[in-house]
Amino acid sequence: MSIVNSIEELKQKCAEKNMPLEKMRFFIGENRKEPKCFGVYQDESTGNWVVYKNKADGTRAVRYEGPDEARAAQEIWDKIGVEVKLRKDMHASPYDESALRSINENNNESSSDEGFFSGLFAQHPIALFVIVSVVIILFVAAAKETPRNGYYQANDNVYYYLGNQWYEYDDGDWLTSYLNLLGSEVVYLGDYYSPEYEVDAFESTDYYDNYMRELLEKEKEKENRKSDNDDDDYDYDYDDWDADDTDWDTDW
Repeated sequence: MSIVNSIEELKQKCAEKNMPLEKMRFFIGENRKEPKCFGVYQDESTGNWVVYKNKADGTRAVRYEGPDEARAAQEIWDKIGVEVKLRKDMHASPYDESALRSINENNNESSSDEGFFSGLFAQHPIALFVIVSVVIILFVAAAKETPRNGYYQANDNVYYYLGNQWYEYDDGDWLTSYLNLLGSEVVYLGDYYSPEYEVDAFESTDYYDNYMRELLEKEKEKENRKSDNDDDDYDYDYDDWDADDTDWDTDW
């Protein structure tokens, strides 16, 4: 499930999915007293955020009470996700015709492909052995040819390998190196800097900073894409929402 960091962001996400919150019995920013509802509000006397569930008999179960607004918002957002999944599971048809047709077509194609290849290799077992051997050899060779990130020594010089690029220490500075060191006698010195290398630390260079910055940005983009995909879990035909599908006798 995706992340929310505030009550306003929670409201925004609910609006983006066109959730009829009152029909769903979720009340954001309201301290409702009637039975069968979830809610989150800020207690004016303490400043704390309160996440609650009013059960079928009217008793209240407090899920969270404290100063962390992000946690309070996340509790409600996660609960909405759980309730959406509950209804999807309850009302999903195991006999969806289009889904069955797609499965059958895939099975037929898979069976056809398997029959073709199994017949081919049954007739030519040597060809199968050769193909598998070549794939293994190429895989092992590629693994051996890919250096680890870190410090190296070759030809009496110190190098650093990072992100498919070699760097050479020359006259007190790190420079991009286009030499192919794989054919040389290369000694791996280590991941981390040591004064024994008698060079300046590569980790202090712009090369290293830029690489780490780009790596961090890629990770953030990946997380954002994952978060966007997680929001798909909240896609639902909310016109069909029945609040009585919720178990109102539990504490949460």
